[in-house]
Amino acid sequence: DWKDDQYKWTCHDGTRRLPRTNPTYIKSYHALDRTRAFKREGWRLISNPSIVLVHYIGDHTTYTPKPPRIYPNSPKDPKSPKPSRIHGNIKPTPGLKLDEAIRMLQEADPSSLPTKPPIKPKGGEMFLVNCGDDVNKQNDWKCDQYNWRYFCGTRKLPKSNPVVNKVFNYLDLNRAFRREVW
Repeated sequence: DWKDDQYKWTCHDGTRRLPRTNPTYIKSYHALDRTRAFKREGWRLISNPSIVLVHYIGDHTTYTPKPPRIYPNSPKDPKSPKPSRIHGNIKPTPGLKLDEAIRMLQEADPSSLPTKPPIKPKGGEMFLVNCGDDVNKQNDWKCDQYNWRYFCGTRKLPKSNPVVNKVFNYLDLNRAFRREVW
């Protein structure tokens, strides 16, 4: 489950189809907190959505973990399963251009990719994750143990004849750490 990432994700979501006439992409908004110091971006090929390129950008040390909520009928010691830890299989980079993301996704061998997301990755790290064809596992790449919220966007790129979906999240409003998923 993508929610078992040991971060308390809160989403203040808004979506917009752009441009208003003949929309070519959908933009969504989320953020982790108000400083925007940590961002997560994700990229997916439209033709093959099973492979996700996740990019973390910014200063991950600005994140302050929040304790889980305990409800009256919940067990005294709540435990959630942890996804298995994997290591980055792409060198760190401060940003990623569209053509680089498309090339990495097209050249990726799904059989050699991990199926679990990284746990608490640092800024500049990138990972390729194979989410498979199961619809229930398409969001497993989100289980990275950060509480992403506010100012998330989803775009189909390039605008004319889109090839990839790009998703991005900020940890807080100062945008110093972010996650990009291609």
